Amino acid sequence: MNTTRPRTSHPWLSLLVGIIVGALALLVLGPRPAGLGTPTGNPALARDASAALASARNVETISVARIRDGHASWAGFGEVSPDSRYELGSITKTFDGLLLADAAQRGEVRLDDPLESHLTELAGTEVGSTTLAELVSHRAGLPSLISLDMVRLVAEDLAGAALSAYTTATPDQVIRDSAAVKLSGRGTMQYSNVGASLLGFALARAAGAPDWATYVRARLLEPLGMHDTSVGEPGRPSSDLMPPHQGLGSPTEAWTGSGYAPAGLGVTTTAADLTRYA
Repeated sequence: MNTTRPRTSHPWLSLLVGIIVGALALLVLGPRPAGLGTPTGNPALARDASAALASARNVETISVARIRDGHASWAGFGEVSPDSRYELGSITKTFDGLLLADAAQRGEVRLDDPLESHLTELAGTEVGSTTLAELVSHRAGLPSLISLDMVRLVAEDLAGAALSAYTTATPDQVIRDSAAVKLSGRGTMQYSNVGASLLGFALARAAGAPDWATYVRARLLEPLGMHDTSVGEPGRPSSDLMPPHQGLGSPTEAWTGSGYAPAGLGVTTTAADLTRYA
């Protein structure tokens, strides 16, 4: 009797080996940005920033602002100015927190409102039962993303491409797909881009705004004079954006998309505007 065991396939093992090989290749052969350039701007801030960045690697430019005793100062390294535009990323989530407080003061929402009271498409779902307070504090039990194709994510990341799981989603799709999500760990802090996006859409809906980009511009950016902060249109990054890079220094595409805009996708700003915000 033949007792030889059949050979089995391990696609994830092959993928893991590929990831390791690709990462090592990037470390050895990938582009290496030059060190920080000559500092400009406020000398004291430049000295403090230089000390803080002593161990920084793969950084081409730095634009830094500091507010001390009611006065703002700026310093930069490389070819930058206070008006150089960068992707804001998840700092955008602080916009949602401020907008929630503002909406509650206006009487448009309450912190303990269930999400389904503003996004009625989610009525009767687990996600619909979460409160605005849970969403803003990442305690709703939601995952970071609704679905994730790890093979595609790794391939896109190694290629320096924007992650399609973020960029192709629309607000309607994020709301619709979240209806099937089963909550896990509700009540404990679990970082969620889905939750931040749903909160942003709910606040815009409660205010009667056509979309989140219009809402954040009218309620936050314009009143604070943040005229250089913008929400990019899907597939159309700002033409004056500083070139984004991955952690190892490889160039990557700018990320845009409406489905995760309240979580930070496609939002760009400058050090001067963030000083106004702070």
